[in-house]
Amino acid sequence: MVFEGGRTLIRTIFKFFKALHFYDECYTHFSFRKVALNGLASCYKKKFSKKLDQAQDILDFIIKRGFEVVMKPTSL
Repeated sequence: MVFEGGRTLIRTIFKFFKALHFYDECYTHFSFRKVALNGLASCYKKKFSKKLDQAQDILDFIIKRGFEVVMKPTSL
């Protein structure tokens, strides 16, 4: 049995992880985080820019809490 509001919480968490996964996939193709965010936000504009912003916020939060974020090496 799911507590009231649990489904909304689960959906929100899922969206955040999906955004992080999308961000990680984008990062693989660009050398610098800012370039990845700007380049992809301009490519996908309204469709993905919100997800990219959420992913960036989550990554910043994780780093501020003292966790390391390991990114894949870039390859073009």
